[in-house]
Amino acid sequence: MSEEELQSSESQAQPMWRIVLVQFLEHKAGVVGIGLIAALALIALFAPVFSMILGQEPNISSIQNRYLAPFEKPATVAVDMEIEVENFIEENEDTLEGLADRILKSDILSSSEVREAGGDPEEVLFILMEKRNEEGVREKVSNNDLSDFESVIYPPKTAGRPHILGTDEVGRDILIRLIYGTRISLTVGLAVAILSGLIGLLIGSLAGYYGGVWDGMLMRVTDSMLALPLIPVLIILAAIDFNSLPLIGGFFIGGSSESVAKIIVILCSFSWMTAARLVRGSVLTVRNREYVLAAKTMGARDFRMIIQHITPNVVAPLLVAITLGVGNAILFESALSFLGLGIQPPIASWGNMLTNAQELIHEAPLLAILPGSLIFIVVICFNFVGDALQGAIDPKSIKR
Repeated sequence: MSEEELQSSESQAQPMWRIVLVQFLEHKAGVVGIGLIAALALIALFAPVFSMILGQEPNISSIQNRYLAPFEKPATVAVDMEIEVENFIEENEDTLEGLADRILKSDILSSSEVREAGGDPEEVLFILMEKRNEEGVREKVSNNDLSDFESVIYPPKTAGRPHILGTDEVGRDILIRLIYGTRISLTVGLAVAILSGLIGLLIGSLAGYYGGVWDGMLMRVTDSMLALPLIPVLIILAAIDFNSLPLIGGFFIGGSSESVAKIIVILCSFSWMTAARLVRGSVLTVRNREYVLAAKTMGARDFRMIIQHITPNVVAPLLVAITLGVGNAILFESALSFLGLGIQPPIASWGNMLTNAQELIHEAPLLAILPGSLIFIVVICFNFVGDALQGAIDPKSIKR
């Protein structure tokens, strides 16, 4: 070989990661998919920043502002009637003396209504607020006798920030709930896929490397798990209160994140089998290769053999399985949340947003269309990414 030919061959040589990257970038759907996933992941990561910019919180409700159309401004800032009255009474105790008599003189409430309130200023104010939109009430309240109560009976109308995608059945902002739902759904999907892949890697490596009794025992357990009807089993387990179980109850996470941790544990328990069988098949083809036998001859221990020589050769197909598993995990989480057994309110997830929207599909179709569309888009994107990785990593399709 001449010097020019040698230099030409060296200039064409590329590292494996570059070859895989070039192959991946040729899969246009995979590139679009990973771009959309990255964008959603960034939005989920900075959800509190979006909440601050939009001036909305995912769990703040306002019955007065239910089913607002996209970009519609609320007529008034959300005010809870009871809290408003209690705060007013606490700050204006002196002005409440003789309120019942003043109400009678103003001819707004009848004597029977005042007696029904028992002279309690709080009850009197509630009755006034219920009648505030009747004809002539505003004028009577505005007279000199009751003008000091006008601020609580008629809260000032201030324009709040518009709800870009409208509000749901209890007046919560749909956009900010979708953003926080993205955080939950992606977290569950990625956590389940990665943990299931690690469990499958461990079990598949042990079964494939040792064979014999270990292989038979582990694969029969795997086959038994695969034979279970998945959806009914997940529903039964999701309905169990883990904190009430005698052995693991004290160790299980509590608080508002309990339902998230519970779903991750349940889905991980029934998602590792496909990865385990995939890893076992790959290990069976690798364990008798020359470099593995050479390492055995040199006295390498089993743990080092599995970690350093066998596992790197099964990571590629496992990575594809993990990528495809994210979409499945998101679908199962959404299904359980839709049935009311997954992520529990007030935490927002796409699944429980669909649950709240199922009875309102005609009155407010966006409540169902938006989370359903996001589930569809994310699952399709992860499937495209998985297909692109499979094509990029497959030795038969690599262009050298």
